[in-house]
Amino acid sequence: MKRHSIFYLLTVAFFFTCSTLLSRNYLTHHPSKNDSIPYLNIFKITPAKMQGAYSPSVELTYERKTSNHFFIIFMTSYLLPNSIMDQFNGVDKNAKGVRFALEEKFYFKKTAPAGWYLGLELDYLKRDYDGTVTILLDKDPYFQIERVRIKRQSYSLNLKSGYQFFAGHFAFEVYAGLGLRYRDVKHVYSDPHVDASHVRKHGQDRYNNKGSYFTLSLPVNFRIGWAF
Repeated sequence: MKRHSIFYLLTVAFFFTCSTLLSRNYLTHHPSKNDSIPYLNIFKITPAKMQGAYSPSVELTYERKTSNHFFIIFMTSYLLPNSIMDQFNGVDKNAKGVRFALEEKFYFKKTAPAGWYLGLELDYLKRDYDGTVTILLDKDPYFQIERVRIKRQSYSLNLKSGYQFFAGHFAFEVYAGLGLRYRDVKHVYSDPHVDASHVRKHGQDRYNNKGSYFTLSLPVNFRIGWAF
């Protein structure tokens, strides 16, 4: 987990530095109030999502300009079967799922989609995967490990801030945010005789405990795209 945190921090720092340097030469150079970016559409990918620690995916984003200050974004993701953490631990989760998001961006200057912006994002995720739980027993041995299929749905509302710049038709974006996530997690046991009331520990997947509850959402990433 520490390795992945360091990787993401370095990635964000790298792209933030690039945005500062390249903005001097491309379309984000000190724009005046009357400047405008000639692109109305952008298709983007999020390379780091394919190496995600817990929900890796192939993500495609479409953005459309609606005014000088506003852009609307549609995002869809196909979740991959296993993450880097799973491969490192030798675990095969056989995950399946999708993610969809809708976001509205407000650019502070009339240069949309270039420069600093604030965004409000609504995100939905559905993911099923294999896991294990620890069940306490009243006899020797005192516990046993049971396989379980975990069915997770989540809804997130995120407030994001980011920066976008262009090099010709290429678009580069980095963003970070904070939000609230509602999770609904269910367990389907391979053994129908398992007494779920004795489940005390959810293996290594402590972030997907059974039940419905709220957690924090911390979206941080970068995107690369083509504008036209």
